Amino acid sequence: MINSLSVSLVMGEHLPNNNYHKADNYSEDFGDNLKTSNDNKIAHRGMTVYYKGVPLEEWSEKDPKYTDPKTGVSWYVRDGKYPYFIGDDEKKLCEICKESGESLIMKMGEITGLMQKLDDKTMAYVNLNEINIRSKDGKALTIDTSGVSYDVLMDMFKNIDKHGDYFSRKYWKDNIDMANKRSIENKNRIEEKIMKYM
Repeated sequence: MINSLSVSLVMGEHLPNNNYHKADNYSEDFGDNLKTSNDNKIAHRGMTVYYKGVPLEEWSEKDPKYTDPKTGVSWYVRDGKYPYFIGDDEKKLCEICKESGESLIMKMGEITGLMQKLDDKTMAYVNLNEINIRSKDGKALTIDTSGVSYDVLMDMFKNIDKHGDYFSRKYWKDNIDMANKRSIENKNRIEEKIMKYM
């Protein structure tokens, strides 16, 4: 079973923090190898992926579910940070990549928001506890996101100022702070509504 927990692990968790070129190349190679040789074998072997000793299928009964409007593929987020695909959605994603020739890892990153195109020459890659910002001209910046949830990061990217300095720590701090503030305000609104009906 292929899942986005794998994307994060492949894209940076086991590589030195200063070696993101290697992470990008490795994810491309990894994605291509999965796409051409292992997708169907893994699905047919019935391999089960566990997280903290529990199969992902069981976690999916409790975890938030998201759906990509373009493909109709759904995924779940574990512990507020880790996207994953299971079952028919996983198979559908593999089929989409097989038909289009796209890398499975890259498509998973695109659908889940773990890879964000900021402009024509700059990309942001969300790893387990950081965002790596990379430009075609070799600029790079890493931002710690260990205390930031998946939903807050996705809200930040949805509302991000596309004219900022992507290689400024202050730019990212400000955007994360604004997304956290929106999240807290939204949570408070929901709690107020619940209290009205109690």
